[in-house]
Amino acid sequence: MTTVLKLWAAMGGAKQTLTNGSDDVSKWKGIRVNGGRVNKIDWCECKPPLSGIISKEIGNMSELTYLGLDNNALTGGEIPKEIGDCTALRSLFLNDNKLSGVIPKEIGNCTALITFFLYQNKLSGVIPKEIGNCTALTNLDLNVNKLSGVIPKEIGNCTALTNINLHTNELTGVLPPTIGNLKSLKEFRAQDNQLSESLPPSICDLPNLTHFIIFNNNFSGSLPPALGNLTELIYFRISDNLFTGPLPTSLTNLKNLQVFAIVGNNFDHKQIPAAFEEMHKKVNEFVTDWNKNELYLNDAKKAIDSIKDMEVRDKVTSLQKDLFNHVKGRETAKADKVFKELKGIANTQTERLGKATATVLNYYRFRDNGHRYREVDKIEEIPAAKQVDADRATTEDRVDMLLATADWREDEFQHQIMSEIVEPMNTASSIEDLCKTYGIDSSAYVYDKFGNSVHLKDPLFAFGAGTDKKILCKPRFGPPKSYQRALAKEKEGMKKMGDKWIGLRDLNRVTLEFEDPLMLTLACKALLKKYTVSGLKNEFESIYTTVYEQPPDIHMNLDLGEGWLVEVQLMFASVLTIKKELHKFYDVVRAEKPRAILSPLFKTAKTNEAVKDEEIERMRKMMESAEIAHKMNHRRESGSASAWGEGESEKFKEMERELADYKEKFEQIKGIVIV
Repeated sequence: MTTVLKLWAAMGGAKQTLTNGSDDVSKWKGIRVNGGRVNKIDWCECKPPLSGIISKEIGNMSELTYLGLDNNALTGGEIPKEIGDCTALRSLFLNDNKLSGVIPKEIGNCTALITFFLYQNKLSGVIPKEIGNCTALTNLDLNVNKLSGVIPKEIGNCTALTNINLHTNELTGVLPPTIGNLKSLKEFRAQDNQLSESLPPSICDLPNLTHFIIFNNNFSGSLPPALGNLTELIYFRISDNLFTGPLPTSLTNLKNLQVFAIVGNNFDHKQIPAAFEEMHKKVNEFVTDWNKNELYLNDAKKAIDSIKDMEVRDKVTSLQKDLFNHVKGRETAKADKVFKELKGIANTQTERLGKATATVLNYYRFRDNGHRYREVDKIEEIPAAKQVDADRATTEDRVDMLLATADWREDEFQHQIMSEIVEPMNTASSIEDLCKTYGIDSSAYVYDKFGNSVHLKDPLFAFGAGTDKKILCKPRFGPPKSYQRALAKEKEGMKKMGDKWIGLRDLNRVTLEFEDPLMLTLACKALLKKYTVSGLKNEFESIYTTVYEQPPDIHMNLDLGEGWLVEVQLMFASVLTIKKELHKFYDVVRAEKPRAILSPLFKTAKTNEAVKDEEIERMRKMMESAEIAHKMNHRRESGSASAWGEGESEKFKEMERELADYKEKFEQIKGIVIV
């Protein structure tokens, strides 16, 4: 038990989080004790997150079978080699931390290990060959680290493996032929590395393989002729390599195939078998150099066009009207029934729009062979800092002071974002110039993998809410947060987090809208150069995400000076279009009682059009009055009317300015999009 206390202290654990203030370890959350010895520690996703080191004391826990420290902020030091003394360990979850150093070779002593997750850390060095001693291993996930060297041939000893995930590292060398020993293997992912040479023929000996994903490497040579033996294959992504030769005709035997992506290689298209035409019709995603962007573009356009389902909107409006009448008439049972139906619709629509988001993101990911998107995945997160303390006796007074501070700093905030980010981006002449402005190394942006010059903006991304082709970045400054909303958020945060509550950091906020992934990445790096960033979350999930619960973005908090934190969100234009619709249904999903959604979520098109027509007519009359005054002045100046009286000339100049303003506003109103 003493060992657990030392581990907890080394990782910065706070007593109130899991311990309930008790030093009796057996009563802690996530702890399982058997025979007086701890055999399970599950401290995943602690709030606040664990942030210290994994103490070498872990080696004293020889009976430990489960260690879960994932989704925290462990940063200090390496994974201790003493982990190898935990010889009973079956499940090891250290993923989603900030661990550095190497994977200790002593992990090979954990021969009972079944699940080994280290993904999304900052680990370097090689994959130790001793991993081959873990013959019971079924799941190995080391993705999104900085691992180098080769995939050890000893991995072929782990014949129980069903899933291997090594993507987004710096691995080199060949895919070892011993991979053919892994007869239970279902999923193999090694994209975004530097693996090379030909694929070993032994990969055709994996009867249960469903996912084979190796895009963006340096593999070369012809594909093994017997690939058609992989009859369980569903996902086959080998894009952006250096493969040559004809495609094996045996690939047409893959009856379960749903995704076939081979774009960005050097296959001989003149030798494409006719049978691939039939295959093209049956496969959900058939992405080759001869249809390369068409599929994702068409799907993205369909997703954008279907965002607003008017039939669903009308249904929601009708039900809300019923709900309003039932609540007004105190018909509780009827109100609850309608409320439940609205909840069901909202849940269905959030899932539909979440799928639409994933579809749109696929186009952003794979357009231009993914070259312009790749840097998005490399944006690293930064732990959040606490908002400056308003130092007031009551929560109400503190929120008042914070809101007042936000009001005073809004002009400064907008000026800085416009002058330091938006305007430089929108006036840049080239990527080199833009990088030079911010002191950013342009080598990652100037040329793609095949030596082609990268242009400032790819116009083919503007398939949704397209802005002017000269605009790279469009700012949308958020409206002031209401006192009621700010107070509720502050109280909720304090209740959940106590002293660890980091405060209201979004009282000054802006969404920067982009159509091009490369520009979004550059803007993020520019903000990192210009400001002290006190929190960054990369909400762009993996390629395999099929439904987004929240619209993906880069979420940043900047220190505007004196510790005052502001919020900046970097988002794709078409995702922002989806977000606006999605948030209307979120209001229903989050509602805890019928009274929370009595106001209409959607205004009818007729009402909106009427408001627009009235505004246009009002502006037209103002313009007419100003133009009459202009004509009168012209007659007076020409002598056809009496001269202006004292001070009247200046009044006329003011009329002239008002006329110009009216005309500008009139044109803006005519262009209003009805939502």
